[in-house]
Amino acid sequence: MSDTATTLLEIIQENVPDIQIDPATDGDRLLSELGIDSLDKMSILLAVQEKWDCEFTPEEIAELTTLNALCKKLG
Repeated sequence: MSDTATTLLEIIQENVPDIQIDPATDGDRLLSELGIDSLDKMSILLAVQEKWDCEFTPEEIAELTTLNALCKKLG
């Protein structure tokens, strides 16, 4: 697992502590399928933007529907 994925999972756990994610099997599942609702997603994305000092457009936010999509976006 990459450093980006590890950090992303840590951010998710901080923002949505009740869910368990296995990056080996859950990377391509929709965030909503993992139990992450739209409010949780925005909290996660705000934390990601702060951590990586970046900003997502509304179009990018709409496209970030899986963990792998987010990891790919962060590079």
